[in-house]
Formats: sequence, C-alpha cells, structure tokens
Amino acid sequence: RARPLLTTPLALAKSPSQAVTPSQEQTIVLELSDIQAGTLITKESTGGLNEFNWEILCEYFDNLFIGVQEVTQALQHSAPIKRLHVHVLGDIVEGSQIFPGQEQHICKDLFHQAMGVTQLIEDFLIKCLTLFAEIHITAVCGNHGRVGKKGENPHWVNWDRIVYEFAKRELSNYPNITWKMDDSWWQIDTIYSYKFYLTHGDDIRCWAVIPYYGVDRSAQRETELLRMANEWYDYFMIGHLHTPSIIPGVA
Repeated sequence: RARPLLTTPLALAKSPSQAVTPSQEQTIVLELSDIQAGTLITKESTGGLNEFNWEILCEYFDNLFIGVQEVTQALQHSAPIKRLHVHVLGDIVEGSQIFPGQEQHICKDLFHQAMGVTQLIEDFLIKCLTLFAEIHITAVCGNHGRVGKKGENPHWVNWDRIVYEFAKRELSNYPNITWKMDDSWWQIDTIYSYKFYLTHGDDIRCWAVIPYYGVDRSAQRETELLRMANEWYDYFMIGHLHTPSIIPGVA
C-alpha cells in the first residue's frame, strides 16, 4: 500500500468571469496530502508488487519539484506566474500507534518521521523560490499525526502541526514564504476571487467503499456552518482517501 504524494497543480485566472490573456497573472495551486512519512512497505511483503521506504519518499519530493517546475514553465507561456499556494491537507507523518501492529510497518520512529519530513518540506519550498516570487502555505492536520487514541486529545495536539511549526520557524528568514494555520480543523485560502475550503476528511464516511455521499454530506454540513458566519467557499478540498478525484457539485 504505497503512499503517493497527492499533487494537483492548477492554474487560476485572475477573475472567473474573464478569459486568460497574456497580461493576466496566474497562481499555481499545489495540493499536498497523505505523505505519511515513515511508512515501510517491503517487496517481500507484497510479493514483489510494490515497496515504499524513506529513500523512495525522498525521490518523490525530487519528482514533485520537477513536476511543479515543468507545469509552471509550460503555463508561463500564456500568463505570468509569480505565486505558489500550497494546500497541506494532513497525514504528513505515518504515526506509530494509529492501528495495531503499526510499529512493524514504519522505518522511523515518530520523532524522526517528523524531523525528517520537516527537512524535506523545507528543502522543497526553498527550491520552489527559484520559480516563484511568493509562496503561501495553508495547512490542516490529519489523523495519523494525532497523539493518543482518537478523542483523547484536542485535534491540534498533532505531529502534523509540529512539522508545520518547525518548518515555519526554520524558514522565518524567508519573508516571501507565508503560512496560515491555527487550532482549527479547517482553513479557507482565498486566491483572487476563489475560496478553497481545506480539511483532512477523516470524518467522512464511505458506503460500499465509495466516499461520494460522505463527501457530499460533509460539504453540505460545512456550507451550512459557514453560512452562519457569512462565509463560503468555491472548492472543498480533502485528503485522507488516497485516491485523486474531482467530484462536481452544485454551483
């Protein structure tokens, strides 16, 4: 069960009502979720079908930068691109006691998972500064970084949050890298006139292994909650499910 990085670079026009012209600036949006750093999958355990370890994770980050670079260079032919928005949707670490026997399926303890992936994220963002004048990160926590059993501690008592805070402090000398995160389980990132609602999604139920109805119900619930605060969103972004997909909603 390899854990691929979820990466979806998108180009957004300056206004949803305008066609893109060479003079209109665009912004790249990168969805980053369920890295689960520290996962160990051996070829022997899968009959040679798959494997995952720390070395492969490092290669993923190298390939991630190459992918962002290629997409950005291709899109720059149609419009200037100066900003990268990174949506970090949680499960950045694998954890160690999320399910029985997990200790047999990790290559690093939780402390070294956090320290190692923090360095990978820092290096990735610094390299991205060669492509973008500004980088903005919006982050939420997942369930694999939680401390204790589910419900024992507040959701922000989480190793994902520690990774974000360490990376933020280590990169504090880069004023063009900004962060948005707090104790909430959700965040909204606004890009031009678009609003992205971010949450991990571990509370979404599946029926017959299909999450569609769970996603739909969760989106409706959050829409109603936000409406009471005179808030709204255009895109509902979740991780957790490990399958890249786009579900159309009611406009």
